[in-house]
Amino acid sequence: MAFVIFPEEIAFLNPMPLVPGATAGAILDAATDAVNLGKPIVMRELCRNLSLTPGAPYSHFESAAHLESVVAYNGLLELAGTMLDSVAHISDPRARLIASSQEYRLWALRHPAMFGFLFPTAGRQIDSPHARHVVNATQAVSVAPVLALRDGWDSGVFVPPGPGPHTAALSIPGVVSLTSDETRVANALWITTHGAVVLELAIGIHDGWESNDEMFDWIVTSNIHRLLG
Repeated sequence: MAFVIFPEEIAFLNPMPLVPGATAGAILDAATDAVNLGKPIVMRELCRNLSLTPGAPYSHFESAAHLESVVAYNGLLELAGTMLDSVAHISDPRARLIASSQEYRLWALRHPAMFGFLFPTAGRQIDSPHARHVVNATQAVSVAPVLALRDGWDSGVFVPPGPGPHTAALSIPGVVSLTSDETRVANALWITTHGAVVLELAIGIHDGWESNDEMFDWIVTSNIHRLLG
C-alpha cells in the first residue's frame, strides 16, 4: 500500500459544517481556550467574557452540545494530523507504528486538558446532531497506526495474527480495512498505548525509570514485539 501523507488519509471524513463569521470564531476560540485550561464550556460565561448578549451564541451554534462537538472535532483532527505528519517520511511499518504512538503521547502532554476532554475516562455522550462528525474524527486518530499495521502485515514485516474471539472488523472507507483478528490486535495495541498515556498524565513517572520517555518507549516496543513479532 502506498503511504499517502495527510490530509488524504482522512478524506473519508464527512466534514463538519463550518460556522462562518467573526463572532462564531471568537466563541469557538474562547470555548477551546476554556477546555485547554481544564474548564467546562459554559455559554453564560463565554458571553460575559466576550461582551455578548446571552442569546448571541445561539445565532451561530444550535446548543452548548453543538459547540462542544465542534471543539472536540477540531481537537481530534489536530491530533490525527500531527500523528500523520510525524510518520510522513518514514517507510518502515514498525518505525511508523512506534513514531505515531510517540506523537500520540507527546500531543497529550502538550495538551493534557484537551486530551482529557477528547478521551474522558468516564466516557461521554455528545447530545448533538453533529455527534457523528466527532465519531468520524475519533476514527481519524487511528489512521496513522492502522496504516502502519496494514502495511506491516501486507509486507510480511509483522507476524499475522492468530485466530481469536470475534471482533467487529475495522473498516475506514477508501483508506484501510482490517480483518476481525487484525482488528483485535490493533485494539490491544491502542488500549496499551492509550492506557500508558492516561496513567502518565495521572501519576507521572513510575519508580525505577530514568524518564517517562524511557518507560513509554519500552511499553510500546515490547507490546509491538509481543503482538507482531
